[in-house]
Amino acid sequence: MSVPVTHPRGPAAAPRKGARRPSEVPDYVLEELAAGGVSRNHMEQMALDQGRLLETVLPSHARRADELRGLNFLGRLRAGAVVAWDALGEDLFDVAGTWPSDTARGWAAFAVPLASGDTGH
Repeated sequence: MSVPVTHPRGPAAAPRKGARRPSEVPDYVLEELAAGGVSRNHMEQMALDQGRLLETVLPSHARRADELRGLNFLGRLRAGAVVAWDALGEDLFDVAGTWPSDTARGWAAFAVPLASGDTGH
């Protein structure tokens, strides 16, 4: 599902290193991550607009993208888990294994309690 994004230094550029702070993640990396690409570290995951990632990975549920915004990092992962669970149910665990995005796969990990009916309340 990853959409290639042109690297500003050209296609032969060395592999990128992850940012040290979310604010240091370049726009081209954020675009790649929102398109379903693989992050290099948690700083990139923290900077990612998970709502945009949801629109890419589960376009049928794009209307719920705002549920993954305005929260802290773990809150966005939990919200992504709820939307992904609502979209796919038990199939989430098989489907998520095909997603290149480690953040989207993280939604499946956060959905494990939902599969057992434990909502944490």
